[in-house]
Amino acid sequence: MMNEKQTKGFVYVLTNPCFKDNWIKIGFAIDVDKRVKELSGVTGMPLPFEVFATLKTTKYKEAERMIHKMIGKFSPEKRINPSREFFNIEPQDAFEVFEIVSKILVDAELHVKAVSLKDKKAPIKRTFTSMGLNSGDVIEFLFEPKFKATISGERTVNFEGKEWLLSALGIELYERIERRVTFGSVFDVFKYDDKDRNLNDRWRRFNQQKSEGD
Repeated sequence: MMNEKQTKGFVYVLTNPCFKDNWIKIGFAIDVDKRVKELSGVTGMPLPFEVFATLKTTKYKEAERMIHKMIGKFSPEKRINPSREFFNIEPQDAFEVFEIVSKILVDAELHVKAVSLKDKKAPIKRTFTSMGLNSGDVIEFLFEPKFKATISGERTVNFEGKEWLLSALGIELYERIERRVTFGSVFDVFKYDDKDRNLNDRWRRFNQQKSEGD
């Protein structure tokens, strides 16, 4: 008989069309589909939850704690209720934290769910390309300009000779400056030039220009 320590469970990111933008739920379960049905059946929830991503591991409880802690370093205020598992961050940013944790746990398996409804428009992802940046461009950390990174992929950079997910680098630099910083997305704390306050503002400007041009 398989003991409890060997049983694999999931940490999940759930979204819901009824939520405000970037509200997500991060929890754990042995059976994600069953958990989604339970949550979707709660009185007052008119639309069902949707699975954005999962991390499967025998250490699912530990993984959930690690993920909650890492997201808390971005902004403690983004946890909507300290006693609940709801956060006000982009699902993609949460998934990047999942990726960081998956590299720590030996048996971790990551899965991202595709948009399931044909008539549902997938959200535009914040990538470097979507804000007019390319590999080789240099960005800087807002709270310590001497920390500069070179773009190497859609959401990856090179810093001090090492390849980083932008979310992971944000956590690393946040710890180096040893100060509490409140931000909802990792793109809030990096900038390319003085035309925009940060990369999020740059992304909004580029997408507004694109919409006006369509």
